[in-house]
Amino acid sequence: NSNMKLIILILLSINIFALETTQPKDLLNSISKHAIRIGTGEVNSYYVFVDPMCPHSKKLIKLLSENMMKQIQSTFYVFLYRLPKFESDQLIHFIYQSQNPKSSLMDIMVANKQPDLSSYEINHDRIDMIDNIASVAKQLKMKKRPYIIHFENTSIFCTVSEGSAPCLEEFDF
Repeated sequence: NSNMKLIILILLSINIFALETTQPKDLLNSISKHAIRIGTGEVNSYYVFVDPMCPHSKKLIKLLSENMMKQIQSTFYVFLYRLPKFESDQLIHFIYQSQNPKSSLMDIMVANKQPDLSSYEINHDRIDMIDNIASVAKQLKMKKRPYIIHFENTSIFCTVSEGSAPCLEEFDF
């Protein structure tokens, strides 16, 4: 009976451990369908979190949009994730709800066009999507924008633009 309790305890601890060690790539793949994609290359994958009102995020998106060679080599999965100091919620909703989110992203972040936000209604499906993106970003402990996570080819190991991420660990048990 005590052996059975020990086995159950071990199995429970393995499941808890497995939950705590969710791979960053798995988290990112769970939201990749919501990404605004720039580029079609297969050499590198970049997961880029930006705030549409952040000047540094705007500069990065402008650079990505102009660098055709990078777009041929790599795919950039762009996610909108609000920085607390900016009131960008409406802008994020507007971009994600537009007919062409990539075009709206470029208009706002590269061409500096200001859309009329007074007449649109928020789609509640988009709220869930934005919440999913924010949840992943919080799990990956993102503080700054732009925040970039880079994977080479099919590797599960990555580099990040600031701070540390669990994917920097050499071994993953």
